[in-house]
Amino acid sequence: MEFCGENDPTRVAARYGTNEKTMNETKKLLSGLIAAPFTPFGSDRSLCLDQVGPFSEYLKSVGINGVFICGTTGEFPSLTVAERQQIAESWVEAGKRTEMSIVIHVGDNCLANACELAAHANALGVDGVAMVLPSYFKPTTPADAVRSLRRVSEAAGDLPLFYYHIPGLTGIQLSTAAVASLAREEIATFAGVKFSSTDLVQLQSLLGMDQGRLNILYGCDEMLLGAQVLGIDGAVGSTYNYLAPLFHRMLKAYEQGDLESAQSLQRKVVAMVDLLNMANPIASGKALLKRVGFDFGPVREPLPGLTSEEEGRLNRGVDELGIV
Repeated sequence: MEFCGENDPTRVAARYGTNEKTMNETKKLLSGLIAAPFTPFGSDRSLCLDQVGPFSEYLKSVGINGVFICGTTGEFPSLTVAERQQIAESWVEAGKRTEMSIVIHVGDNCLANACELAAHANALGVDGVAMVLPSYFKPTTPADAVRSLRRVSEAAGDLPLFYYHIPGLTGIQLSTAAVASLAREEIATFAGVKFSSTDLVQLQSLLGMDQGRLNILYGCDEMLLGAQVLGIDGAVGSTYNYLAPLFHRMLKAYEQGDLESAQSLQRKVVAMVDLLNMANPIASGKALLKRVGFDFGPVREPLPGLTSEEEGRLNRGVDELGIV
């Protein structure tokens, strides 16, 4: 696929500029708990970005190491390019105070949009970019996938690039290890994978690649303990927005050899995720965010919001679990 005119990645990068970060400086960039923030909307579903600063400070206070902006939890398919850029700018401004790592998700069904977002992220000087592959016209081979990743990496300059694998939503079933192996060979800035799948066999293949040099982040909060045992570098998830203290307790228990306590806490997370999935999980997560003092408003269509009955059932269930 060729780009022309304003959509050429080289021109996009030239428009926004580049930064001076290198892969050597950012190797194994992300570790520990990385929150995937919700996008704050007002009652009319317009952006309400004045909450980003206070929320960033809250995340820092509960031990979150970084943020993964405009991903699935952030409802990226329902945002315009301009809105995604505004959100990125707000988090970068907040990051000047909290000093958390910032990775911007730039994936889009339109590669020209992804390149535009990647160049903008590079100009902002964030720590890295991530992308899902186009999922309407899907890549059918690892080589197809890497061509798309490479196009976006060119627009992102020297920023580390993460492949965001979430087959449950993209429908892309390519071998993640095959994509990552080829990307490592062909893309100088390829840094690692955000792996949002329950396939722990594939996860182990990734962890064993390239002498463990790739930065592998796990994206299924309800299986974090199992992934931790396998040796992941960190985890990116939505429930870390409001449940970080529980996950820190779980990980500490595991590190201290108290496997029984760690397993008990992980089972509580599984029970809570079951509650989230009784309605739309992103809308449910936004409802739980209120329990730590932040109202990020409704979700955008086509996602369904919660009825008052659904929100009440969710809160009663979480009360019984006693974890938020």
